[in-house]
Amino acid sequence: MSRRIGQIAKFEAHILGCPQPLYTWTHGDSSYYTDTRNGSYTAKTVYVSSFKDFGVYELEIENNAGIYRTYFTLLADGR
Repeated sequence: MSRRIGQIAKFEAHILGCPQPLYTWTHGDSSYYTDTRNGSYTAKTVYVSSFKDFGVYELEIENNAGIYRTYFTLLADGR
């Protein structure tokens, strides 16, 4: 996904897990825990305010069965 500074990016994932997993979004040195009341859905909305917002966002899904990680990339749109 590519965005310019001042735009909004939204990463979404639909996940099924039993027991209900904990979702953790990470970007750089910051981690954001997602409330699991939404069940099988999680999202991370990014207001792109500076170049530090670009890069890779990691989503970690964890429950008793194990840990799964997936990655989303936010690129600068230079048009």
